[in-house]
Order: sequence, then C-alpha cells, then structure tokens
Amino acid sequence: MDAYPACDAALRGCDRRNTNCRTQGGTGLAPVADAASAQSRADVLCLAMAAALALTGLSWKSTSTRIPESEEPGGAQVDAPWCAEELSRNFAREVTWLWEAVRGVNGTVCACAVFVENEDGTLRRLLHAGRAYDTAAASNFDAPVACPSLVRLALDTSKGQYWANTVLFPDAPETLKGLGLPPKARGLLVQPSEKYAVVLTTDAVRGLSRVDQAWL
Repeated sequence: MDAYPACDAALRGCDRRNTNCRTQGGTGLAPVADAASAQSRADVLCLAMAAALALTGLSWKSTSTRIPESEEPGGAQVDAPWCAEELSRNFAREVTWLWEAVRGVNGTVCACAVFVENEDGTLRRLLHAGRAYDTAAASNFDAPVACPSLVRLALDTSKGQYWANTVLFPDAPETLKGLGLPPKARGLLVQPSEKYAVVLTTDAVRGLSRVDQAWL
C-alpha cells in the first residue's frame, strides 16, 4: 500500500492532461494562437507581392520607348527622290526603296542622301530624298561635294557616326550645309559601306534608336 496515495493520484492526472495536449495540438499552444500566426505570415506575403508588382511597373515605365519630339527642320522639300542619271535602274530602285523603308518605320527621318567617294576625295551624290538645305541646293544635286570630317571619319574607319543632337557639335551647321541637308536637322547619321556613305537626318533629338542604326 502506497504511503502517499493522494500524491500518486495527482501525478497520474497531470500525465493524462499532458497526453491530451500532445494528441490534440502537438505544441500545447491554443489553436487561436496558431491561426493568428498564419494570418500574420499571409499578410506579410501579400505586402511583399504588392511591393514587387509596384516596382515591376515602375521599371517597365522607365524602360519604355519614348517618342522623340519633332521640330521643324527647315530647308526646302524635295517633292520626289532625286537620283543621279548615271545610276542603273536597279540601283536607283534600291536606294529609293531604302529611303521609303527608313521613312516608313521612323517618322523623324526628314532627309536621306547617298554619296560615293570620287578619286579626288570629293563626294558625288547618288540620291537625295526628303528635305534639302534650300532651293538652291535642291537644284544643284549633281555638283561635287567637299567631304566633311564626319563623313571622312566614317569612311576611313568603316564605322557609322551618329550625332544624336546636332546642337552639341560646332561643325554641324557647316556639315549640313555642305551636304545639302536641312539646316535645322536635330540628328545626323553617316553609315558607310565601302566607298559609299548613307546620310540620314532627323527632326528630333535622338530620333534614331540603336535598332535603326543596326538595321542600316
């Protein structure tokens, strides 16, 4: 017979309560506390997802293509593309297609000229479309042209040269005038191909994207 029957009964009662707690909850914590903890985690997760979506939207907006603002390029409009008489029909068709294609995909392009280098280092115009420097230049497209430094650099290095903002280049006014291009053009691109040079002007700053330059 046990000396302390009351103590033994109390211990057995405690063991039964602990067993029930482990069977029902596992942790011994009230179910209300577990639910509150899960809800808090869900709230934090929702806030994190909302912040990620907001940052993604801002990133897309900052990297989206901006449409350049066009300005009046000045000069005289050339009603139809001018081609040198020496050009074959196929070559004339090709250079005319070049102008139409460029103008079709980029509305900021306001003039296009194709030159070939003469033996004496001057340039001979093969095509002129869009706008010219003035009416006098438009009526004298077949005259030889002194090769500006920008075109010379492009031909010598076989690499395209691009002035995204002509205002920043002191030689731009003289270069545009010498090539018979619109005097207030905002952008100037020279793309060489052996002894040929394709020259484009735009009526907007940074009017030609990297894709446009790579395509040419």
